[in-house]
Amino acid sequence: MSLFLKFITIIILSSYSSAFSLEESYPKAIHILNEFDIDESYLYDDEFISFVTHKEKGLERFYNLSIKRGKDEILPTLKEIISTKEASSLLIYLSMVESGFIPTAKSNKKAVGLWQFIPKTARSFNLVVTSLYDERLDIDKSTSSAIEYLQYLHQRFGKWYIAIMAYNCGEGRMSRAIKEANGDDLSLLTSSNPKYLPKETIDYIKKILLLSMIGERDNIYETPTKDSKRDILSDLNITKEDKIEYNLIEVEIEKDANLSKIAQIIEIKEEELHKINPTPIEDKLQIPFDKIYLFYLKYELDRDARL
Repeated sequence: MSLFLKFITIIILSSYSSAFSLEESYPKAIHILNEFDIDESYLYDDEFISFVTHKEKGLERFYNLSIKRGKDEILPTLKEIISTKEASSLLIYLSMVESGFIPTAKSNKKAVGLWQFIPKTARSFNLVVTSLYDERLDIDKSTSSAIEYLQYLHQRFGKWYIAIMAYNCGEGRMSRAIKEANGDDLSLLTSSNPKYLPKETIDYIKKILLLSMIGERDNIYETPTKDSKRDILSDLNITKEDKIEYNLIEVEIEKDANLSKIAQIIEIKEEELHKINPTPIEDKLQIPFDKIYLFYLKYELDRDARL
């Protein structure tokens, strides 16, 4: 066998091994891909395999924190409403990525709530948004509107994974990406070279897929225990003295972390972050509690990739 053929054989065997490893680690992976209209060959996608390898540790921490917060009220409510809308229960993980199950989550783009509606889209799907009353904060109404919006996007684009990405980047941007790529295969649309979609959107669908695999493996409706999982507080580097009553929570950061960069990541003004931390400890930081989902979805995941 020539050296070239040996090289090709090694690549093929490596791809099959990686995909098999994903199926071993996440037994419901194929079911999840089918639910989102994704071809099963995506388990062999090198960029997705790399994403899982570098991000699963951080996303498991984020998953545990979100489940702890949402298990009593939010998860049962979302499951019931999504069921009445005859949509896949896996859309729960979209809300997890959007908000970490913090009903009051806000972004600097004026998105609010579990589903991070911006005012214009919220009003388009019958949510009241005024200075006095904001139905984006209503779990029942916002969930109903979010599923209706996703069903509209699914009807327009024909596939659930495209509807989910359009939820993140917008219908127009999604349409342009499909036209530029001359196709709508997920591996094609999430390619880094050439790149047809913003990195945020590319990571968005991958986060939802990986969280779905983690959740369906571990049973999203069961509370993690010390016997079955790592202790949540220690795993998240959150001390038991967190001052929730002040709406702040302490997180661990790298010793040489750039506070300006962290402020940008969690979408608050740098002056506000310095005001909260007038004399910060070198590897710990106080941040607003409703920004914790951004911290773990962005800063923590990037830190895991750097280690």
